[in-house]
Amino acid sequence: MIASQAPVTSVAQTPAKDSATNQVKHNAYRVFFVDDESMILKMLERHFANDSRLELFSYSSGEACLKSLANQPDVIILDYNLSDGNAGKIDGLETLEKIKEQYPRAEVVMLSSQMDIKVAVNSLKKGAVDYVVKDQAMQFSIEKAIDSILKSKELKSEINQLSQVIKRDKLLIKGYSVITLFLIGLLSYFWLS
Repeated sequence: MIASQAPVTSVAQTPAKDSATNQVKHNAYRVFFVDDESMILKMLERHFANDSRLELFSYSSGEACLKSLANQPDVIILDYNLSDGNAGKIDGLETLEKIKEQYPRAEVVMLSSQMDIKVAVNSLKKGAVDYVVKDQAMQFSIEKAIDSILKSKELKSEINQLSQVIKRDKLLIKGYSVITLFLIGLLSYFWLS
């Protein structure tokens, strides 16, 4: 299920459901699409609608995205030219900076129609993890970026779990060592006595 939110009206956002079981997906990754072009949002929603790993949310402004950061997105696909010259609206870079201030765990992919290397470098310096140019294959480039981010998150989670197991095992080994030394000392005492 895709939750959309217009900048003025608030729409209840519900977790996505697995179409096969009609069960709420508890471990879905949350992906925000933020673009002021409704056609881009609809295209991205359609492209990713069947990806059972994802819970999708769409926003047409940076302000709406920032208000929804409490939903703890894993990935944000953010348009570079959000404000498009509209007074009072924040642009993509400003939105990126505020996302990184308010919720730094979100991985942001900048989306732009500009092929200017300076724009890409500036986006990456501000905290974006990738930069995708709006072209005919954009949704596939975004798909690759999301897959890369999710694989990285899964690897970090695995590493964290393995670290916890190693810490636990080290404590067990220390405990067994102490018990073993105690038993050896006890046996030595009784054997030599």
